Amino acid sequence: MFVVAADARLSLRCAMKPIFDPQNLINLRHSHHWTQEELSAASGVSTRTIQRIEREGGGSFETWKALAAAFDVDIKLFEMRRDYPPYSLSEIKLGRAGLIFASVWSGLGCALPWGAAFMEMRAGYGFIEIWPFVVLGFSLSLMCLVILIFGWRRFNRIASPAH
Repeated sequence: MFVVAADARLSLRCAMKPIFDPQNLINLRHSHHWTQEELSAASGVSTRTIQRIEREGGGSFETWKALAAAFDVDIKLFEMRRDYPPYSLSEIKLGRAGLIFASVWSGLGCALPWGAAFMEMRAGYGFIEIWPFVVLGFSLSLMCLVILIFGWRRFNRIASPAH
């Protein structure tokens, strides 16, 4: 349980890590008519680092904070826009097909104990003889229902474009 919680916190932290767009930095530097050397002097970030960021992206959060402070703007101005879903349409369709497949097989798996209980009742056995089948059928049905509900909710959060 602790490992799952730690993984969830780690993935949440990774999901929240901003991605900065170097083109926003270049555009802002040009609008101020600054050279890379002038930006370096104003921000305290080396010219070489500014060149590397403008060419390749990357850079630490502290570097981007220093650059934002030099322009006297909010650091969110440098964040890359994400107007796209994190998964492709084919991945979303595959996930939906997987949920449907799991639903069908879960339903069949849950039906087996209920079918056995029904057949035993038709053969004349009472509740005392068939209670293990009833308990097993009820437990499997409830477990499958819970797993499918949580799976569907998670799938819809992942597949939504607003994510």
